[in-house]
Amino acid sequence: MPLLEVCTETIAGLRAAEQAGAGRIELVARLDLDVDGGANTVVEVDSVAPPVSADNPYGLALVTDAKPITSEAQAARDYDWSTQRSWKVVNPTKTNRQGTNVAYKLVPGAAYPAMMDPSTPQYLRAPVIGHTLWVTKHHDDERWPCGSYPTQSTVDTGMTEWIKDDESLENTDVVLWYVFGLHHITRPEEWPIMSVDTISFWLKPFGFFDQNPAIDVAPTSKADGEACHTGTDHAHHEH
Repeated sequence: MPLLEVCTETIAGLRAAEQAGAGRIELVARLDLDVDGGANTVVEVDSVAPPVSADNPYGLALVTDAKPITSEAQAARDYDWSTQRSWKVVNPTKTNRQGTNVAYKLVPGAAYPAMMDPSTPQYLRAPVIGHTLWVTKHHDDERWPCGSYPTQSTVDTGMTEWIKDDESLENTDVVLWYVFGLHHITRPEEWPIMSVDTISFWLKPFGFFDQNPAIDVAPTSKADGEACHTGTDHAHHEH
């Protein structure tokens, strides 16, 4: 076969792959957190920019609006880019040195809509992919958010069934189900073998510690015996 014809067929194949070979990989991370105890509440946090005023003359201020997710009727949550939405798992009965509740913060990453018709078979058997986050009360037998046998099912036997009893999510053992994934439009460089791609999200302590836990780390000694820390007394760090 002439080289030109081979190249033409390859380019045509790549264009077809770009149009029809778009892929997506949905993952669900089960986050069973006990933040300083088993009685936790999840709060949804949105950042808001107040209007220009005497207290905010340059419009640079930001405030946060936190709302608790109180029951499983509110279990399905969506990421909001415009408010940089995040979620915190707080322990309402424990406070830090500043007097705020200890917490861990879920910072979304790789979150995107399902981007498929809700009437499709794959969506009907796994509607959990339709929202960024779900919150449920902990039950040992609730482990598979798409049901035990999703590839053989025609309806959901997982998440949407679990939340029908609308259990309370306040001051209890909660589980977060974070939906994230890879939105993949095929590149010429990935044909015929796709390279590695990386996606992630963050879990960060948010007031869980009274201060930066690294502050109390012993200083690193230099060759001359002095500490690398500046402006600190070496003896102060001895325990």
